[in-house]
Amino acid sequence: MHQQDNLQDLRKFIKKLLSRWYIIILSTLVALIIAFLINRYTVPVYVVSASIFVSEPKDASNSVSELLYGNELFRNSDNLTNDIILLKSFAHVYSTLSDLPYFRVFYFAEGNILTKELYKSSPIEVQIDSMSVNEKFEETPIVCKILDEKHYALITEDRESLLDGKNKFEFKKWYDIEGFKFNISYNNNDRFDEVKFIVNNREKQTRKNIRKLNIAPIDREASILKLSVEGETPQRDIDFLNSLIHNYIANGLEEKNLNAVKTIDFINEQLNQISDSLDNIEIRLENFKMANSDINLSNENSDLFNNLRTLDMEKSNLNVKQSYYKYLEKYISDEDFSAGIVVPSIYGIDDPILNKLVLDFVQLQQEIKLIHSRVGDSHPLITSKKEKRKELSDNILELIKNIKASNNIKISELQKRITEREKSLKMLPGLERQYIKIQRMNSLSESLYLFLMEKRAEAGIAKSSNTPDVKLVDAAMVEGPPIKPQPLKNYMVGLFVGMVVPVLLILLFEYFNDKIVYKEDLKEITTIPFLGLVGHEPKDINIVVVNNPKSGVAESFRTIRSNIHYLSVDQEKKVFVLTSSISGEGKTFCSINLAGVFAQAGKKTLLISADLRRPKVYADFEINQDLGLTSYLSNNATPEEIKQKTDIENLDIITCGIIPPNPSELLLSEKMKILVEQLREQYDYIIIDSPPVGLVTDALILMNYADHGIYIVRQNYTPKPLIENMQEMYLSGKLKDVSILFNDVKVTKYGYSYGYGYGYGYGYGYYSDDKKISLLSKFLRKS
Repeated sequence: MHQQDNLQDLRKFIKKLLSRWYIIILSTLVALIIAFLINRYTVPVYVVSASIFVSEPKDASNSVSELLYGNELFRNSDNLTNDIILLKSFAHVYSTLSDLPYFRVFYFAEGNILTKELYKSSPIEVQIDSMSVNEKFEETPIVCKILDEKHYALITEDRESLLDGKNKFEFKKWYDIEGFKFNISYNNNDRFDEVKFIVNNREKQTRKNIRKLNIAPIDREASILKLSVEGETPQRDIDFLNSLIHNYIANGLEEKNLNAVKTIDFINEQLNQISDSLDNIEIRLENFKMANSDINLSNENSDLFNNLRTLDMEKSNLNVKQSYYKYLEKYISDEDFSAGIVVPSIYGIDDPILNKLVLDFVQLQQEIKLIHSRVGDSHPLITSKKEKRKELSDNILELIKNIKASNNIKISELQKRITEREKSLKMLPGLERQYIKIQRMNSLSESLYLFLMEKRAEAGIAKSSNTPDVKLVDAAMVEGPPIKPQPLKNYMVGLFVGMVVPVLLILLFEYFNDKIVYKEDLKEITTIPFLGLVGHEPKDINIVVVNNPKSGVAESFRTIRSNIHYLSVDQEKKVFVLTSSISGEGKTFCSINLAGVFAQAGKKTLLISADLRRPKVYADFEINQDLGLTSYLSNNATPEEIKQKTDIENLDIITCGIIPPNPSELLLSEKMKILVEQLREQYDYIIIDSPPVGLVTDALILMNYADHGIYIVRQNYTPKPLIENMQEMYLSGKLKDVSILFNDVKVTKYGYSYGYGYGYGYGYGYYSDDKKISLLSKFLRKS
């Protein structure tokens, strides 16, 4: 049973849609036309992409800088997130756009529908004085109207003159409008009479390109970043990505070399100081040897010399370290961190705490620089990092102070030992003592010089061995066809929307429609027996059974006449009251035609117009209603006097008469009951047209005099709540011996209205004998 109900609902749904096929077809056509217009006139959007390889952190054993200094001085952070942030930093993108002249001014050619950008193909070139700034002319579309080969005019997009006065300019000539200096050249391209251009604001253009730029690793475990941009001008996006990557690689290498250069400069300063002193000492030593060629040191004196030289070297090394500590102390105290820092290990300082603090300081400074390029000075994260840097600086300065104090103690101890050894020198002959002194100075200067030269060579090797951490994998290129518009997708979406939207609207309309549409609606709401249905009469004919007897509507009334014979087998029913819920449901129409079919069957029939408030029957038969039912009930006429013959054989009519002020009281009178009983003996069938039962009680009164009541329900007109009220009256016993007549049912080849395929009554329908029924219609008509 449940499966049968589902099949019935499916048929109902299909028929509902088929009955509105033209709406679905029209909606689909409109949607496909819209999809075509979108495909035709949407400016294509392309994806341009490039990829770069970011080196993994290097192993210390393979790093020259690590081998020489035991630190990570010459390697930037290889973290992919940092590279992404740096690539999208405002400073980097701004610098890149500044290197691209075609990003300063955009040119466009306006068509009838589309506006085409003229990237590197504009007939004019606008040059802007970089020192002139006027926000009025930035980001404002200006049309350059080419007057001739030498002159042009400037107008706004609203076709207004840019100047209040004379608006005629010469090509290749500089002009100043309110501080905005520009020069326009022309390449004699006759294809365009007008070119629109926009002078971009660099800051806004930078932020726009940052938003467009998408950077992400191609794989979770890979060290390759993919850069992509979506835009309507692929060549410009290609230029942008290539320049962005080129600048990033160059800046990265420059950043890596900065510290090495700083170290070499620092060593050169020390060498310059030592070099002059070493030259003088060597000259003195050479002159002394030339003057005293026969001087030789004894073994005892040689040992003394070597001992002093060792002590001098130790003291010199400590002094070199002290010099570095002073440099580092000044670097930290001055708080000028724009230049690179020389690490402690460059001077052989192996203090692990100092090395760790300096490396932490370098790393923290890189983080501040990285974040600053994205958020600026006022960001809380910058403030927090700077506070941490200040704390780290204080720790370094405190440590340097302690190390310097410790070194001073060591230097003092060495100096005491040197002083003791020098006492022995005083006991030597003058020439030997002088020779040892000169040789000590030469040896010390030479050793220090060689040490610094070695360190400079190592720094130079490290600098020359530096390679960029970022390498280009794939240069920027267009990724396949445009992503917008997508013709096939748009057509598919148009087809889907065009078909689904009307279906949803139909279902939505059905959901909120509280009118009776289908016979099944009646079965769901009421248990009142179903008598039959009457189709829709397209012509303006009320007495259909006479004026159009071969129509489906006339046939439906004949079917109802047959159904009435089977209402009861125990007692013949002769008197029928026709009523409805509200006015306009076709109650009078059904009364007239039902009376007509009884009369055509040879039955003596009487039609009584008992709607004493809004009588209509008399107009359809074109008879006078001055004398009628109200005349009899008011004792102004006899039953024979109020009956009138009609043009239809066997059909008499009693009109309403003059409309009374108290219709309900008249119908309640005993005379009405007597009249019906008298007429029952004279006629085979009596049809009483009564007022709507949902508005007044007249119909309920007349029901007491009738054998059976016929309740008229009109398709797409009668509200369901009124049927529910009738059901309550039926269950309560206020309505007895009543059945429903379904009126004004519109029939299509898919069944009545957009519902089921029932004909009229039991087997009759609108389909004429000579009209073939399609297999689809036969299927849809099955229940």
